[in-house]
Amino acid sequence: MTDEDDRDLRRLTELVAGQQAEIAKLRTAAGTDKVLHLACGVLVQQLHCTPAEASRQLLELANRSGVPPTELAADLVAQAAGVPVLSDTRTVSSDDVPEPEPAAPRTTTSGHDIADAVLDEVSRGTGAAGAILWRLSPDGALVLLGQSGLTSADLARFRHIPAPMDTLGQRVVRRREAIWLTEADAADVPLTGQWRGGRAVVPLIGPTLLGVLEVCWAEPIAEFPASLRRHLTSVAELCARTLDLRSGADRAWWPEALLDGVVDSGMFLHAVHDGDEVTDFQIDHVTELFADPAGRPASQLTGQRLAAVYPGLAVRPLFDQLVSVLRSGTAYRADHLRTVDILPTAAPGVVRLRVTRFLDGLVIALQAHDSTVKLGEMLGNVQRLGRIGGWEYQVADGRASWTGQTFMIFGVDPSDDPPTMDDLRRWIHPDDSPYLDAFLDLLLEQRQPASTTIRLVREDGTVRQLRASAEPVVTATGELVSVRGTFQDVSSHYHTEIALSATQDQLADTEDQMRQQARIALQLQRAILPPADHPLHLAGLEVVMRYQPPEEEHKVGGDWYDALELPGDRILITVGDVSGHGIHAATTMVAMRNGLRGLAVTGAAPAQLLSWLNAMLLQLYGGTAATAVCGLYDPGTRTMRWARAGHLPPLLVRDGEASMMRQPAGILLGVKPDAAYEEATVRLEPGDTLVMYTDGLVERRREILDDRLRQLIDTASRPVPDVEKFADELMLGADGSEDDTCVLVIKAG
Repeated sequence: MTDEDDRDLRRLTELVAGQQAEIAKLRTAAGTDKVLHLACGVLVQQLHCTPAEASRQLLELANRSGVPPTELAADLVAQAAGVPVLSDTRTVSSDDVPEPEPAAPRTTTSGHDIADAVLDEVSRGTGAAGAILWRLSPDGALVLLGQSGLTSADLARFRHIPAPMDTLGQRVVRRREAIWLTEADAADVPLTGQWRGGRAVVPLIGPTLLGVLEVCWAEPIAEFPASLRRHLTSVAELCARTLDLRSGADRAWWPEALLDGVVDSGMFLHAVHDGDEVTDFQIDHVTELFADPAGRPASQLTGQRLAAVYPGLAVRPLFDQLVSVLRSGTAYRADHLRTVDILPTAAPGVVRLRVTRFLDGLVIALQAHDSTVKLGEMLGNVQRLGRIGGWEYQVADGRASWTGQTFMIFGVDPSDDPPTMDDLRRWIHPDDSPYLDAFLDLLLEQRQPASTTIRLVREDGTVRQLRASAEPVVTATGELVSVRGTFQDVSSHYHTEIALSATQDQLADTEDQMRQQARIALQLQRAILPPADHPLHLAGLEVVMRYQPPEEEHKVGGDWYDALELPGDRILITVGDVSGHGIHAATTMVAMRNGLRGLAVTGAAPAQLLSWLNAMLLQLYGGTAATAVCGLYDPGTRTMRWARAGHLPPLLVRDGEASMMRQPAGILLGVKPDAAYEEATVRLEPGDTLVMYTDGLVERRREILDDRLRQLIDTASRPVPDVEKFADELMLGADGSEDDTCVLVIKAG
């Protein structure tokens, strides 16, 4: 980006900030006028006077009481009750509902009384048959606060609706937008109450999202005209103001303490809407350790609009990313974001930006970050895993950073300067130059992760087989900063593959020779998989591994598992299955398992690891597909982040009950070059047991997979004395399998 572009962006963001501040002033003035007009309407009705006399009376009352007119007007509106606003006809049309907003339901501390008042308010002229008030609890569940018209069966069923349950109310919580159904029979979610007519579900919004108001009709209605929508929205606003939802320990502003405990430098925001469009975000809370790029204290940020505080985050493309996180729940990160890109007046610097959805809003974390990535910090103890070296090249000046292991792979003195990207060509075998060119083109020009296998010719004349994997590092504005990755010396694996290939070529298609191939594949598989004789004890986890080959020896495939302690005390837990059988499947399995081990030390998340593994499989073993589950366990938080690529989900056993974990989206490895993988998180409580397995445990010909999975859940729910016997019980399900089977059992201590 040029200096002129920077000046243009700064002028644009300053203009946006000024406009946002002006809009905020206009909205405040408009809101003040609305309250004053409503209060005058209340006085006109109660005093039977003209609007002009009501306005004068309001000002006189304010002067005598010493209360500002706006506050007095708000009190009058909040205390008003029983003002009819709808006609007595059954048919709802745009002319039936007058434009002025309705008065509030009568003030009360009872949720059921308020629901009755709401129903009384909206039923006149609309025929509404029921009203339900939900309170949003700290864990995201909707708790029944009050209702009018529900049966005892409904009360028992819908008193508490957990966050994962898909209902109309929970959809409103997630979207922070009202839902208008002219006919509830069209809904694809469980319905609260016996009504099958129209249904309006509106959020209760105060300082944050407080709950949901649901109004129901017994019969379908033609439409929800704009005037009726405004009326119901106003009722919801007044309900949120009237209900004392913030009283009590359960309504303390708990996200503040939670964010302060888990986020060092972050802030919590909620979306500001104009109709269905998100126009801005408002900062609700700033953590105690938040480091503002301009050095401003939290008191100057809390309550402000994002566009006014960080103008660069309120313009594209960053604003689009924030809205995408809010709607999809998929987190966004930018590792090299310039401070002037988010705040033109800030001192030059680089920050890490993390954006995640939290309840009905966003958490934005900002951390100062050195623009030069030090691979020693990223890779840490990579040497102990063997034959993997890290590297990075800065695009601006061509400077290179190598880890010590990279110098060893190339046979170069560590005191020498690493060769530049262009100098690499003299180290590569001439026949492999096209592969290096394609590798660099994908990285530098197309700015995509890349991997390839090339031959390294060292100065002493020896030839080594290298597997290179790398990714581009770009800023939020798309500027390429550097490329970084790893070199892995796979010469021993390469020689093994040559030997296996030569062995395969010498074998004929007789039954004895097929068994010989299967034995070679099985020996290779057993040589590479961790021993399963005794449990592993890793950071509070007890891990038991089991492997069983298929009954037909020649069908030995590419099933694999792994449990490994990584730098930083995290635990890598994986299970995978390569398609096909025989030597090819086994050698591919070896490459995938070792490749994943090497990639995991970079500290990348499970979804990113699967993306890299997918690219490696396409590059090196085109036409071969595989499935995998990849998890990273953090003993400090007792949480495991995991992702899957076309694999069956793990099984979680808690308090003697087994259940399938929710499946994050993820396609098979080796099928789609730009495949994306979602992540999920599970907290392992003491005594929890996690089961990962390959399809040989549950798939059988002429049997329905769902039936087999239910049998597995039943087996896992039975009490078993210890983890090893538990794993053995599960492996009994593999008897008669035509495919090999891996089972990994992880018990949290």
